[in-house]
Amino acid sequence: MKFFHSKGSAEDHPVGSLPRELAMYLIVVLILWAISLFNVSHPWCVINLNARFIGLLRLDPQGDLLCCRVNLNSLHTADFFNKGYSWNYPAPCVLIYQFFYLFQPLGSSAVVAAYFVAVILPIVFFASMLQNAMSRRGLTRARAVFFVSAAAVLSWPICYSLERGNIEALLWLGLALSIVAYFRGQLMLAAILIGIVATFKLYPLLFFALFLRPRRYREIAAGLGASLVTTVVSLLYVGPTLGAATWYTLRGIHRFIKGFSSNNSPGDLTLDHSAFVLVKLLTASHPQSIASYLPRYELLAATIALAIFFIRTWKMPRANQVLMLSSCMVLLPATSFDYTLQSLYIPWAWLCLLIITSHRVGKRIPGAMAAMLCFAVLLAPEIFLDPGQRLFAGPLKALVLMALIGISMIYPFVDEDRSPGLLAA
Repeated sequence: MKFFHSKGSAEDHPVGSLPRELAMYLIVVLILWAISLFNVSHPWCVINLNARFIGLLRLDPQGDLLCCRVNLNSLHTADFFNKGYSWNYPAPCVLIYQFFYLFQPLGSSAVVAAYFVAVILPIVFFASMLQNAMSRRGLTRARAVFFVSAAAVLSWPICYSLERGNIEALLWLGLALSIVAYFRGQLMLAAILIGIVATFKLYPLLFFALFLRPRRYREIAAGLGASLVTTVVSLLYVGPTLGAATWYTLRGIHRFIKGFSSNNSPGDLTLDHSAFVLVKLLTASHPQSIASYLPRYELLAATIALAIFFIRTWKMPRANQVLMLSSCMVLLPATSFDYTLQSLYIPWAWLCLLIITSHRVGKRIPGAMAAMLCFAVLLAPEIFLDPGQRLFAGPLKALVLMALIGISMIYPFVDEDRSPGLLAA
């Protein structure tokens, strides 16, 4: 199937209403936002703003966007890694930060403004593509615009990423573009894009699994080659030498993983949906032992993910594979904050299109309602679930991600071009 395209026109028979699954998604997300934003005081039922949640919404790009100013002044030297912010990103990320810091002479506000433009414009572009695809599949234009716009405005991961100034808001867009190319049959382009995106964060390498069943090993090799070239060129650019840049980069990443995986602070765990959070809760009485569990967790998580994929998921339709891989990508790392959940919009968009096409021919997709409810919980805030900082929000999202993986294993979301009923639409 051609992603974002439909074979045939739906203008003569538009869908009369928003499919139930999509309506329930918006309702649940809106309810979770409302509960997070407001506190209700008893017995007088006085409604007040949730000060703790409002604090999370205050723009604070200093944390992720403006933290590298001192480092970039020492670029191409060893001081880049040792002065100012402790650099813990892969080398290609330097290029993103350096682009935004081109606006530094105009002030920090100009850097933030450039970041907002670079993030919001691609989101508007993809939202427009999704709206058009929904219209071609039978949803009226007004309902398509309403649904996509509401989903974007109520997106907690995008909101949190913008609040922090995190570059994850850009990386998931690159990954989304690679999946669009994949579903359009442009496999070589898709593999190369996945390889490049994976140099910024390692986890998108999981998507090379999409090429295993069709045995497109040449594309995998090309993607890995693109990843290697991008990494080497970036390391040479950062300097001072390839060897020094490699050693300092690996040291920073190791310190980041070790530091955050051992972190048991309530503020971070509330926004961390990694499966490793469950380990932290089980070891809360002796937090000094958390680091010793990390190697065993990583081995167990990798083994389970590989077993799930090769025993079950790779026999499922492509939408299921993307759903499983996207969920694993944000669940399995030892630390995974809420802005990483933006990657879930890739399988979310695909499932929305399948739901609309099925709705038009009078059918429902088994498991679609459960999946959309899981998406609603994951893509909305649940800060209200942390009374007394008992840290329920992060573990809840981890469990829901596990449920989403289970759904991808049980219910096949059939591609349009493999279903006569859907293709007729």
